Amino acid sequence: MTARQAEFPDAEHGVRATIMRAPGVFAEIPCQTYDVQTYQQGNLPLVRFRAVVAVSMPAKSEAVVHLWSCPPNEGKNPSITLNGGAVGGTVSTADYEIALDKNSGQLHHWRDKRLNVNYEYDDPREGVEGSAVVIQRTPDLYQPSVPWSHALDWPNPQSRSLAGPVFVEPQRWGEMPAVPEVLGKVQYRFFAGRPEVRSASSMRVTKEIMVQALRMGGMTFSPTLFTHLAYPRQDGKITRVPLTESLGNDMGAPPPGHFPFNTPWVAMYNREKKFGMALIIANYAYFTDGPGHANQSRAEAYVSNYRNSLLYSIRSATQTYNANANSYLTPLPAGTVMYEEAVYLPFSFTGEDGKQFAPVEQLFRELRNPLVLAQ
Repeated sequence: MTARQAEFPDAEHGVRATIMRAPGVFAEIPCQTYDVQTYQQGNLPLVRFRAVVAVSMPAKSEAVVHLWSCPPNEGKNPSITLNGGAVGGTVSTADYEIALDKNSGQLHHWRDKRLNVNYEYDDPREGVEGSAVVIQRTPDLYQPSVPWSHALDWPNPQSRSLAGPVFVEPQRWGEMPAVPEVLGKVQYRFFAGRPEVRSASSMRVTKEIMVQALRMGGMTFSPTLFTHLAYPRQDGKITRVPLTESLGNDMGAPPPGHFPFNTPWVAMYNREKKFGMALIIANYAYFTDGPGHANQSRAEAYVSNYRNSLLYSIRSATQTYNANANSYLTPLPAGTVMYEEAVYLPFSFTGEDGKQFAPVEQLFRELRNPLVLAQ
């Protein structure tokens, strides 16, 4: 919001929120402000800031939320903490403890306290360790003249962290490793009282380059964690695929491990232990802000059980790389932008039935149909 600075003289620390539970009955709710900017319009001091409140409401209901200029609410124990920074820190809540990679800041290890599951990537091959075993490798791109460029390869990227009572948000940005013509950014948002993690990623091409891949939508795990993958088809039916039949693109294999680029979610799950991890695509964009159109050569998504040592999902805006068989270079013009808002959701289930992915589909509906704000 934008307001007179006199109304919110300390917008960074001194904003609190209430919700009207009934006429004349107000209750304080968690509130966090960030991106505070003070400036002048002529002789009028103004302030702009963003505010997030934690609120739960029944469907088709209405509520009035007020923001107040008040002294900070001190003395409460935080329900979410960031120990360290955007690179190498650890985020802790009642639901999980998540470690960020010490070099790149990518998701490295996720201990889910609700399900008692460690979501991790432990590659059995010799010498694969450190930043190479993060559980989110994307965004990435492949220019054959240099090593494959992943966000995990960022050596101490530019970074900052936001932390408060509602959420923690580590942000990192900079040139993609070994490809200075592409600028990348990754930020996570960890909410207190929520089991999922939200991620926003972007890549922007500043000078035309020749590539064989431009990708996002990644999550990487040890293949022994899961037995199957699943995704919804356009008709609403769920496709379930054993990982033994999902060799993905890397081995030049045909479907069934492939699915459309705009598939709203993909999940990996363990049939016997009855837990899984879903990646939900909340929003995405792929375009060029110059003449012409974005390059969509073989735009698709897939899950690959790569040589039974690396299990990962990917969404390729363009991917002409195909296990070195007929892998053609393709141009990405300057002004090409790929953007993705994704959500990682651990879940459990009782059986492979129509309710197996109910938590995933429910969260997807919430993300695509957020509360309507009337200011």
